[in-house]
Amino acid sequence: MKTTIALFCIIFCTNLVAQTNYYKKTQILNESGHLYQCDVAPSQMVTLYDINNKLTYERQYDKTTGTIPSIEEFMKLDDTKNGIIMRKNAERIINRAFPIAEIDRLRGASFNVKLYISPETGKVMEVVFSFPTFNLFATVPLSTYIKIETELKNSLKYTPTEYGKNLNYIFRGWRHKLTFQ
Repeated sequence: MKTTIALFCIIFCTNLVAQTNYYKKTQILNESGHLYQCDVAPSQMVTLYDINNKLTYERQYDKTTGTIPSIEEFMKLDDTKNGIIMRKNAERIINRAFPIAEIDRLRGASFNVKLYISPETGKVMEVVFSFPTFNLFATVPLSTYIKIETELKNSLKYTPTEYGKNLNYIFRGWRHKLTFQ
C-alpha cells in the first residue's frame, strides 16, 4: 500500500508541480536578477516582458512625419530586407529553447511573440510574450522566456530598409506553436 501511494505521489504530484501557473496576477517576477513585469488584463491575457522595456505599450510612428503608419502603408512598404529569414531563425531559436518532452506537453497551445527592433542597427531591442492565464504557456517557467529573449537578442540581426529606418522601431509579431526542430 505504501508503495502504491508513493508511486501515485511521484507520478501525479510531479506532474502538478511541472504545471504550476506562474502568471495569474499582475506582478514583478525575479529570476536570477532578471526582473520581468507580468501584466494580467481583465480579459486574463498575460503580457510578459523585461521590466526595462520602453516600447511594450509605445505606438509605432514615422520619425520624419510623426504619423502612425497605416495598415496599407505597412503592407506595401517593407521595413526590413531579410524579415523572412530572420522569422525562420527566430522560430528555430524559440523551438530549441524547449526540451522535447515540454514541446509534447505544450502541443496545440500557442503564444504571441513580439519583437521590437532597432531601426538603426537591426538588432532586437525588446521582446514581449503574451498568452492567456489559462493557456499551457502560463505553466512555462520565467527562465525559459529569459532564455528565449536572450538568444533572440544575441542572434537576430535584421537589415532595415530606408522606410524602416524612419520608424521609431521595427515591429515583428506572430502567434507561435512549438514544433520539433
